Amino acid sequence: MTRPADTGLFVKRAVLCALLGLTTLMLPSCGKEEEQSKATTNIAPAPPPPRSALEDIRLNPKVEFPESQEPSSAEIAEAVAEFAAAFATGSASAAGDYMMPADKAVLQQLRESGQWQDETGDIELVRVVSLTEDQATGSLKIGLGVQSGDGAYLLGWQGVNDGGRWRFTALPIDPKSAPNARALDGIDLASLGSF
Repeated sequence: MTRPADTGLFVKRAVLCALLGLTTLMLPSCGKEEEQSKATTNIAPAPPPPRSALEDIRLNPKVEFPESQEPSSAEIAEAVAEFAAAFATGSASAAGDYMMPADKAVLQQLRESGQWQDETGDIELVRVVSLTEDQATGSLKIGLGVQSGDGAYLLGWQGVNDGGRWRFTALPIDPKSAPNARALDGIDLASLGSF
């Protein structure tokens, strides 16, 4: 038979051992958490990926501007996208807003003769198939693949920043056609003309 005093002492020792055991187990883990916490606070977060010049551009549904042709700035991307949309929608006034005076005069003749409407009326898609920037001159050359039910053809344009607004003038290039606009991707405009 056990004595009541021995039972109380046994219980006290058991509780004390259990508490000491828990404390011993917790000490190493507290230190590890603290070390892990310090380690994660010393690591700088990764920088966000660079913003795409095309990221905030709202494209007309009939315009494609692939990332492979992404320009160096959102300003250029917006001007090229809006110029392409003018052709895609057949808006002579929007196209004229981006043209140099000589090209605007030709556009006016096309409008008056009805050729503008004839040429743009059945456009299904305009795709930016080539875009080259010349950092030395601040100009750019763009190739637009214009697609209709009959296939696609290439338009070449040179862009210059004219007092804070991009203006385009037609490039004299040899005619180039393809089954669709995508087939013109990456075309070298310089190989099709002398400019």
